[in-house]
Amino acid sequence: LKLSSLKQVCSAIFSSLQPCLVSPDSKRQKVEGEAEIVTHKGQCHCGEVHFEVEGKPEWAAICHCSICRRCHSVPYAELCAYKPDNLKVPKGEASMSMYNCDGKNKEDRYFCKVCGSKVYSMLNHLGCKAVHLQNLTSPNHGPGGKIHEDFKPSCHIFYGSGTISSFDELPKFETLPQAFGGDGKKLPNDHHDTR
Repeated sequence: LKLSSLKQVCSAIFSSLQPCLVSPDSKRQKVEGEAEIVTHKGQCHCGEVHFEVEGKPEWAAICHCSICRRCHSVPYAELCAYKPDNLKVPKGEASMSMYNCDGKNKEDRYFCKVCGSKVYSMLNHLGCKAVHLQNLTSPNHGPGGKIHEDFKPSCHIFYGSGTISSFDELPKFETLPQAFGGDGKKLPNDHHDTR
């Protein structure tokens, strides 16, 4: 899959979404003749590392792959992808470390050395950086927060590799959608209860 094709697919998916709601902690930036850019913030659990992302994510998905499950100690990871230049670490970059499964994986996973929280992953095979949805503080997706419409995942990926069934309305791809270089094969919600 060519990166230009992926960008076209991502743009088409999100072109109809409304502008982001802005929390008091978000920053707005207006460029002459262009739409307003909203900067959202997030951080690790202890607050040592802070990150900022510009605008809406290119895509958002729930990943059930075995590597995400083991690295995060969770049944799935909620990822919001951004162009690499649209993610900045203004505080705590020296407090981060990177893990890449002995250099054999397609993702470089960055985390806080102090508390161990995942900060973002560089998805080398897709040419983007993915933040973890629950680490965003503006809009607040953490404690007491609600997932903003622009950040809601659009599908489950690597669902066949997962361990729990999800009964939402989102498509469940055995591996990846065709737009991401997969075969696009979908699985039923109860896949893990019936196998």
